[in-house]
Amino acid sequence: MSPPEEPRSTQFLVLRKTPYNDRTVIIGGLSPELGILTLKMPAPSLHPVKARPFFDLFQILQVDFLPHGEWGKCRKFIPLQDFQGIALRRPCFEAACFLARLTMENIFPQMPMPAFYQALVVGLQRLAQDPLPPEAILTGAGLTLLNESGLLSSVTLSQRETAQCQILLQMAAGAPPPTISSPVWTDLWQWTKIKLLQAGFQWEPHRPQG
Repeated sequence: MSPPEEPRSTQFLVLRKTPYNDRTVIIGGLSPELGILTLKMPAPSLHPVKARPFFDLFQILQVDFLPHGEWGKCRKFIPLQDFQGIALRRPCFEAACFLARLTMENIFPQMPMPAFYQALVVGLQRLAQDPLPPEAILTGAGLTLLNESGLLSSVTLSQRETAQCQILLQMAAGAPPPTISSPVWTDLWQWTKIKLLQAGFQWEPHRPQG
């Protein structure tokens, strides 16, 4: 018999939330050092005596959990940061939902992605309160995913493309964005999307055939 796994603690960006029963929800999201996590959590409650903390999509939690098969069991969580402003503008909310699907469909458990995690956090902050077009956020996050996966190589890019990508990767990590018009951001996002598709990334949930 294998020994029981030790409790773990990590930051966790909530990207998917599914009701399980009256007292439990299943949440999926990204940890910078543990990759995708799926956790059973106590459902938020407004009970006047034993109220449970509230959490929602696009929120960062500090979670203590016990690994247990496909779904870990959350023992404790503390809300750290949320990005409520995203819901105020539909294009920003749609961009955040795209990033959630991109993450959940392509990152795996035990796949550390600290740079992509940082790009998601920075991107959600900007979607919540920044005047940047959503295409700028999508471009930065998409390029970061390609780069951290080893799929953004200077061998396959021109010198100009390589220099542009470095500026956009720095932006995704938190540096000030370059001054670019909205139509150019749209073109950059389309170019990035093509690169993601060519590399085999998906952003729609897989559905059984038949």
